[in-house]
Amino acid sequence: MLTCGFQPADLIIAAARPSVGKTAFALTLCVNALMLLPAQPVQIYSMEMSAEQLLLRLVRCSDASRKPGYVAAI
Repeated sequence: MLTCGFQPADLIIAAARPSVGKTAFALTLCVNALMLLPAQPVQIYSMEMSAEQLLLRLVRCSDASRKPGYVAAI
């Protein structure tokens, strides 16, 4: 990125047509940010999914990566 990545005051909005992976993209960004800086808080807001649904998606994504031959339908 030209700005050396995300900056502290950035507001990132992922907008696209339905079923193109916006939630998966956002969750991947959050996981990568947490792995890079575990002490920093990360927030995600969704107008379509509850906190429980987002957490379930996150757990499903991480479970799929540990099971060879398994493809998660997220």
